[in-house]
Amino acid sequence: MDKKFWISVGITFVLLGIMEPLVNVFILGSDWELLLLQSVTRAEYKFLVFYVVYLFMAFGLTFIYSKGHEGSGVGEGIRFGFYMSLISFLPIAYFTYALFPITYSLTLKWYLSGLVELIIIGIVLNKLYSKTSTQ
Repeated sequence: MDKKFWISVGITFVLLGIMEPLVNVFILGSDWELLLLQSVTRAEYKFLVFYVVYLFMAFGLTFIYSKGHEGSGVGEGIRFGFYMSLISFLPIAYFTYALFPITYSLTLKWYLSGLVELIIIGIVLNKLYSKTSTQ
């Protein structure tokens, strides 16, 4: 794991730390408020846990991308984000829908916003690992 890897982990961590709160406040905020009223979520969030999870996600996403990238352009980053959403945000959103009284609207918005986040991260990782960045 070289310097580029750790820089990529850091950048991915920062992106997650920015995008996740923005999505959960501005896109999903009204849906989450309904859950708070139903006492389904914690009254006080454990925010430190969010950042620990973002760190693990940043490491995992960067590790997987760094081991499998082919250098085939921005489409590779988009595909990476799409595939990662299929094994992360999609199952989490739909398992939560199956287990807790959340609306389907929230479930779908949760998955789609996660898809967009991971595509952005895939594009950024693609740029960080492109052949031009190693020259």
